[in-house]
Amino acid sequence: MSMKKRQLASEEGGHHVLNLPDPNMRLKQQLRISRKFAGPFTYDELEEDYDYSECCKLTPCRMLLIVLAIIGITFGVLVAKGTIQLGDGSSRNRTQTPGEDDDFPFSTKQPTTTFSDNGPPAALPILPFKIDTCDETNCQTPDCSCSGSTVPPRGLSIAETPQLVMLTFDDAIHEDNFDIFSRLLNGRQNPNGCPVSSTFFVSHRFTNYRLVQIMYQQGHEIASHSISHSEISDWESEIIGQRQILSTFANIPQKQITGFRAPFLQPGGDDMFEALARGGFDHDSTLIKKASASPLFPYTMEYEDVTECVVAPCPGVNSYPGLWEIPSLQSVAPDTNVTYGMTDEFVPTTKEHALDYLRHNFNRHFDYNRAPFNIFLHATWLTKYPHAMEALEDFLDEI
Repeated sequence: MSMKKRQLASEEGGHHVLNLPDPNMRLKQQLRISRKFAGPFTYDELEEDYDYSECCKLTPCRMLLIVLAIIGITFGVLVAKGTIQLGDGSSRNRTQTPGEDDDFPFSTKQPTTTFSDNGPPAALPILPFKIDTCDETNCQTPDCSCSGSTVPPRGLSIAETPQLVMLTFDDAIHEDNFDIFSRLLNGRQNPNGCPVSSTFFVSHRFTNYRLVQIMYQQGHEIASHSISHSEISDWESEIIGQRQILSTFANIPQKQITGFRAPFLQPGGDDMFEALARGGFDHDSTLIKKASASPLFPYTMEYEDVTECVVAPCPGVNSYPGLWEIPSLQSVAPDTNVTYGMTDEFVPTTKEHALDYLRHNFNRHFDYNRAPFNIFLHATWLTKYPHAMEALEDFLDEI
């Protein structure tokens, strides 16, 4: 094939002039060399004159491409800044490690759903004395219950008393444990057909409040577990402050957040219970009670607590009518009789070991008096011991 040399642009126009290499060179070699000097770029251009000024004309098609490019770049910037969010808004697009932004939640943007918050619940009364003896004739459920009771309320026989199982989780809700909760709870039903629900005692650090909102919308109870999850001196700011945070960032009415559990099950005596009463909290689940042959029923705090104070300081000065204590009844290892303040202090070696542990403690309640059976956990127990997760799933299916 014969080749001719040509100029890419005229010298009169002030453009660069390129003399092609020896036309006897192979066409592919010539094209490779010419591309290094800004063209020609194709075989057709290489063999005939080509007017490059056509490339500079702004045609409608090119204008459309430019506009689309600008829109794409702008959209990408808005997504990167978080102004526009993709997906279902579940806030799974950010991962935080411990120590990063410790003072702020995963997502402090308010969820898209709206709600009407009419403020916190009304304060409960605080009486500066304790009534020595609980009179069961005047103290009856659902408004009152004497401490130390081991018999079903309102004269119910054991056979007539339903066996309640209380499943709770402490600390933050975030991406690392949300799937655990979903796997355990979603689609699971009670014998009466109602969905299984749990209580989440939520602390502030590492919490993703969009996921908290999802749990609330699915029917689970959301309760306060303090802001700092540390040794507490100002109980009111920690207890009520966390409720305000939950309400603001998870869109939960404050009147729906009326439960509390102290970090590490470390009570604060009357200071803690005064803060609960002033904040309108009607139930606490902090006080540990020793395991016994006769499990205890929950009780209200207006009378003298006749049970032993396992972890001090316990309340003992004031009376708190309407404030319930749902105690953490100690669990018992089936093989050693060692007791544990929370269910997840037990270390199971196998799935069957964990299942025996859950069955053993359930039967202590079911066979004796049907007092509510507590399974108080941290999600880390289920991630650290996957066989415990499998055992808990099987146990919930059994009951």
